[in-house]
Amino acid sequence: MAWVVITSGFAEVSPQGRAEEERLFETVRASGMRMVGPNCMGVLNTDPLVRLDATFAPTAPPPGNIGMYSQSGALGIAILDYMNSRGLGISTFVSAGNRSDVSNNDLLAYWFDDARTAVVVLYLESVGNPRNFARLAPEVARRRPIVAVKSGRSAAGRRAARSHSAALANLDVAVEALFEQAGVIRSNTLMELFDVVAMLSTQAGAGGPARRRGDQRRRSGNPARRRVRSAGAHPAAARRKRRWTRCAHSCRRARRSAIRSI
Repeated sequence: MAWVVITSGFAEVSPQGRAEEERLFETVRASGMRMVGPNCMGVLNTDPLVRLDATFAPTAPPPGNIGMYSQSGALGIAILDYMNSRGLGISTFVSAGNRSDVSNNDLLAYWFDDARTAVVVLYLESVGNPRNFARLAPEVARRRPIVAVKSGRSAAGRRAARSHSAALANLDVAVEALFEQAGVIRSNTLMELFDVVAMLSTQAGAGGPARRRGDQRRRSGNPARRRVRSAGAHPAAARRKRRWTRCAHSCRRARRSAIRSI
């Protein structure tokens, strides 16, 4: 059993609000339950056996194979509306708000073996527990692609994250390294995100590149990888390959120069 707390006025506004949020969390967990929120937009599940829409979004996308997590409630409404206009279907949607209890890592663990979800989408203002993320995300990415947008690259973005959901934005270079290690496809804008997700959610096998055999995923001529790159997002493995290629070329040039100098 779980609570969904959409009410704001907790840790995102004041120290007193943070204390109230901690008391709420302790009360919920002492009752043996979990909590989504507070300061969130709610949850949505299109499974015919569940058919739950516990959000206050004016529209909801049709049933589909995309599992989505949004840390921002306001942006979550905009994303659901845009996905509905593009006909992209949702399996599950969670707006976690202040993440007092349920976080993006909990959702990754849920989507790991969710047969209705073929693509995982994350809108993050902060990663939360990077160690758990680094452990969970690679396991999930082996089964289904993870596409993420991380806000807070600028000082204004970090201030917005703090005011929206009491999130302390992570250093962007650390987030980039974490995504590369975990095999997460990072997009720079929401438009790129939608393009990549639309392509992946319609791939044969409903799993996109993450469902393909490892040798196929590494081929530079893979059409799915070309379409991901054309949408503006580059899989982490491709970035690592280019970086190591440049390093190898530099080492070979250095060896040739050393030999000529002897």
